[in-house]
Amino acid sequence: MKDEFLDIFGAAEFLKLSKWTIYRLSRLDRIPCSRPSGTKLVFSKQALEKWVKVKQNKQRK
Repeated sequence: MKDEFLDIFGAAEFLKLSKWTIYRLSRLDRIPCSRPSGTKLVFSKQALEKWVKVKQNKQRK
């Protein structure tokens, strides 16, 4: 399966969070992301799905 990559707007829409929340989480290293060009954030949709599952499991405990 090929991974899909999202920009900040796509990640915000996918996670149903504001783009400012996404920026804050990335700055605090609390969300999986990378900056391949050195400036723009890029998010792996597959990594975000795993991140959401882990967060949901922690909340259930």
